Amino acid sequence: QRVLVDEAQPGGVALFYFSGHGSRVYDTSVDDPSGLDSTILPYDARTQEQPLDITDDELGVVVAASLAKGVKPVVVLDSCNSGTGIRFLAQARSAPPVKRVAPVVRRNGAPKAIREVASGYGTLLAAAQDNEEALEMERNGTIHGEFTRALVEALHGAEPDVTYLDVLTRVRAGMAAL
Repeated sequence: QRVLVDEAQPGGVALFYFSGHGSRVYDTSVDDPSGLDSTILPYDARTQEQPLDITDDELGVVVAASLAKGVKPVVVLDSCNSGTGIRFLAQARSAPPVKRVAPVVRRNGAPKAIREVASGYGTLLAAAQDNEEALEMERNGTIHGEFTRALVEALHGAEPDVTYLDVLTRVRAGMAAL
């Protein structure tokens, strides 16, 4: 709420990034055909008697409030079951692999990304579909999310006008190289 709505400026982009555990809980709102809501787990989510997971429905409400404020929210989830992490309006389940880098369209002499965040939409970059596990690997004695590693690698040398589709294509290539 604080990042995507309270402190976000209309017309700006607000980034919410989560790398950690994801899970699923029974869907009490009965809006998911699988009967399950995807969740992210804050560090203290399972220390209470009642689990405190954040559901995709709850995160979707915050993203919708961000959009209503005129903010362009970008949500990155490196967790299991993250494919419906900002579920609201249309519910894309999966997309076929991208086999090319998106071209840049020039309008009035200035580069304009084809896949920019349009008003009325949020952007989700997710490590897994809503029924999949995210990949983790041990490197130098520490376990890290491979989606985050590939994302950082894709962004490290990215050109200023890189698009979300370009980044996603590079992340997929980095993950496939494993």
